[in-house]
Amino acid sequence: MNQVYDGFSDTELQYEVAESEMRPAPLLLRICLFGTVVLLGTVSANNVFPSQVGLFLSQANAVVLALAVLLFGFLGCGWKIKMPPETIFTIMFVLWCLTGFAVFTYFPYFRDCFTTLVKTVGLYLMIVNLVRCRRDFIWMAFGYVCTVLLMFVMGSEIVAEEAATGIRAAGLVGDANALATWAAIGFISMMICFTALQNKIMKILFLLLAPAFLFLVVRSGSRSGMLGMIIVIAMVYWWYIRGQVRESGGLVKLVGFLLGVALVAGIFYVIVSGQFWYRIQQTFGFGPYTYGTVEGEARVFMVKSGLIVIGRHPLLGVGYKQFMFAISEIDPGLVGSASHNTWIEAGCSSGLPGLAMWLAAYVILTRRAWKLRKNPALPLVDRGIVSMCLVFLALWWFRSLFFIHLGDKDVLPVIAGMTGYLLGLSEQYGTTQLIPYSEEAVAEECYACET
Repeated sequence: MNQVYDGFSDTELQYEVAESEMRPAPLLLRICLFGTVVLLGTVSANNVFPSQVGLFLSQANAVVLALAVLLFGFLGCGWKIKMPPETIFTIMFVLWCLTGFAVFTYFPYFRDCFTTLVKTVGLYLMIVNLVRCRRDFIWMAFGYVCTVLLMFVMGSEIVAEEAATGIRAAGLVGDANALATWAAIGFISMMICFTALQNKIMKILFLLLAPAFLFLVVRSGSRSGMLGMIIVIAMVYWWYIRGQVRESGGLVKLVGFLLGVALVAGIFYVIVSGQFWYRIQQTFGFGPYTYGTVEGEARVFMVKSGLIVIGRHPLLGVGYKQFMFAISEIDPGLVGSASHNTWIEAGCSSGLPGLAMWLAAYVILTRRAWKLRKNPALPLVDRGIVSMCLVFLALWWFRSLFFIHLGDKDVLPVIAGMTGYLLGLSEQYGTTQLIPYSEEAVAEECYACET
């Protein structure tokens, strides 16, 4: 039986609390989130700010964002702290990495890397609690579109490497692989904005940005970046285009299918006809590069070496980001070499317990997105955005095999925004549905996104 407090039943109070929790963040907070995303990009751009200036700006921004969330979110809107399981496991990983103080090899590097991890996860926690609904997430996605577009305009032709395979562009970020990562984030963010907006002119304008992001990926010459883009395009068709036209007429379905085929075939042709194909030939040892083998790839050896390190230190690992020093146990000549693999680095940094914590966070997040996409109560617009989240997670799982994404300040904030948005959807359209779905509310939110 419901109890009554000041004229309201506990059910009514629960409904009001849920409604306030799922309401979009105040405009000022969304502007702060947009500014944070842009600043992350400019700080990552080595040619924009000197390192010390960038460090100061990023730290000052984190403090300002934290105060804004506290004043206008928790105090102003009465928000409660959101701590979904994926966030709890991420925090547990950070705490477990404290054991590195007992096993580190080189303390200054351990101290600096662990401090960066704590700061980045702190920012992650703020964004998880700031992004409450679709509108908040759109502001964040638009911030990434603007940031990567700025990278394209200001420095897409800055060269990182000239070799037999061609010129690799590094852009403002100073690294070809990082440029490919930012371009992929920009492309997926563009698709999120395209999905959320209802105005056809705005949709067309966002689609016209696609060649710029694809150009950055191709010019980077990053094998993982271009393979990742193939995965992204294939998943966009399979998880988004098919889903959007499934309930439409036969002609629309045919057009959607042809669009998907043309998109995949066209981009695949552009990538294969460039330097990417030569790098693939060099990697696998065919065509003009008969001397290459996958086994000869340095990253393959790093993975094998990392497994040996984990086997020797299964409980605590060798300390956060200490793989490059601990590898001296296997080959002293490789000291200073990175593992180039998220899971190897997690296992070496914190042992099998830490690896399990970090892995669990992303398994739970991926499972949450997958279940939401299958939820029949989810509005079509949100289903499209959730599909884009799955596309990004597919890219993340793929790239984690080739790069270290532990506490990555370029990628972890994106994961934070997705976590907050997906959690809000889970609370609204999950098994405990406190706010009923209404077409009027969705139409109003779509109109607000356009304006």
